[in-house]
Amino acid sequence: MAIIYRTSGPWGSGISSDLTPNQVDFNFWQLVQDVAAKAVQGVGISNIVVNGDQMTVVLTDHTLLGPYTLPTAKFTFRGAWAPSTAYSINDIITHAGSTYLVLWNHTSAATFDPNANDGMGHNYYGLLLSSPAQTIPTGGAAGTFLRKVTSADYDDAWQTAILDDLADVTITSPVSGNVITRSGSLWVNAPPSPGALANLTDVALTTLTAKEVLTWNGTKWANGPPAGTLVSLSDVTISSPIVGQPLVYNGSSWSNQSVADLPAFNIGAVSGTTTVDMRTNELIRLQLSGNLTINSFTWPTASSGQFVRRVVEVRDTGSFILTWPSAMKWAGGNVPVLTLGGTDVYAIYTYDGGATVYGSIVGQAYA
Repeated sequence: MAIIYRTSGPWGSGISSDLTPNQVDFNFWQLVQDVAAKAVQGVGISNIVVNGDQMTVVLTDHTLLGPYTLPTAKFTFRGAWAPSTAYSINDIITHAGSTYLVLWNHTSAATFDPNANDGMGHNYYGLLLSSPAQTIPTGGAAGTFLRKVTSADYDDAWQTAILDDLADVTITSPVSGNVITRSGSLWVNAPPSPGALANLTDVALTTLTAKEVLTWNGTKWANGPPAGTLVSLSDVTISSPIVGQPLVYNGSSWSNQSVADLPAFNIGAVSGTTTVDMRTNELIRLQLSGNLTINSFTWPTASSGQFVRRVVEVRDTGSFILTWPSAMKWAGGNVPVLTLGGTDVYAIYTYDGGATVYGSIVGQAYA
């Protein structure tokens, strides 16, 4: 039976009049019955209500215990881990892309160790979030871009841009001197295409003859004979030239001379085996410092029938032996004997570029 109330409230509706003695007695009797029943069956927890950090316990007799304030964990975000730094429990730090929770109060070491502990079973760090297995590579200079290096996933690298990165450019084994030319829809590297002066817009060519030069006519480069004469050159001095005179450099300019004192090629002290270069100087000097074998001569490249002669001066200050190439042909048929302690002069010549070489004695026993 329900208890009778005079007024209305959380308990329900009232009768809006004073209770009769019988109704008052009924209420007392009902409460006594309820208390007696509770004493027999006991009071338990009906349910628990949590709202935020507040907890209320609802008993089976509809009474409430609480609310009670629940303890809450407080986390402190400390940012990137740093050495020699004091950390407290529930600090959150990051290192190498991973996030850690500090499990034990400590001062950090010089380097980070995710398994660091106090030696008594208390680990300093607990991993909350690990860094992803594949990340964008670190580094990269200003102006570089991220390039996929191979077909493998996440194989990336910071690189600088090159010509071959362009979609309409294809570079294949470039070599020195290559140019980029258009080939269909692409630009490709290739040797430069042969051209001609006549194709240039600032060149005007007429009938060409040997030894012509290009000179500027004020508008274009045009072909024609070279202007001026040899004597007009600043380093040439011509005086009454006659047939057969050569130009000889006198130290400051080229001048025409009837007699030319050509420089000698001084090989110096030699022994053993050597090849004598006959391509340049008219006179070749050598001094024996021991027994010497001339294995061959190097002659200037010449057409068949061209006569080339050189003078070879040999000084022998000891008792050394000079052996000439066996293929040489000597005047009189005898190989000349070297003068000991003196200087011998020989004329060496050929008509066929060195295939056949002749020699003769010019003078012997000079001091």
